[in-house]
Amino acid sequence: MTTSNILEFGPRKPKLDPIIYRAKIANHEVLTNCNTPYGVRNKVLVTFEVEKPTGTGIKVVIIRQSYLVSNHPGSMFDKLVFGVTGCPVGKRFDLNSLLGAEVMIQIKHHVTSDGDTFDNVDSVWRESQDLTQGAI
Repeated sequence: MTTSNILEFGPRKPKLDPIIYRAKIANHEVLTNCNTPYGVRNKVLVTFEVEKPTGTGIKVVIIRQSYLVSNHPGSMFDKLVFGVTGCPVGKRFDLNSLLGAEVMIQIKHHVTSDGDTFDNVDSVWRESQDLTQGAI
C-alpha cells in the first residue's frame, strides 16, 4: 500500500460572522521583535472570549487579535485601549487593566489571495453599565 507524505488543506473558514458580539478580554501576550511593514516592532496579542449565539444558547469562541504596540492617537492599539478604558494609551500602560473587561466587538473578515478567511476584531468598546440610561 502506498501512502503519501503530502497533506492538503482547504481554505481556512471564519469562526464568526462579520457582526457585533459580546466578548471578554481573557488574556494578553507581548510578542517582541516582530517583523512588520514598519520594521521590527513589538506586538500585543489579545485573546477574546466571544459569545456566539447558537440555536440552543451561547457558545464561547476564542479569537486572538494582534496589535502593534503604539501610543500614536488613532493606532489600532490606542483604539483598543480607548474603547475599553475611555482613556488614550499615554506614555505608560498596564496591559493587566484590560483583563476581564466585558466589551462589544465588531468582527470584519479578511480574505487572502488563497481564499483563507480570517476573523479580525475591527473595533472594541465597553458596553454601557448604566441600566437607567433613558429612564425618566
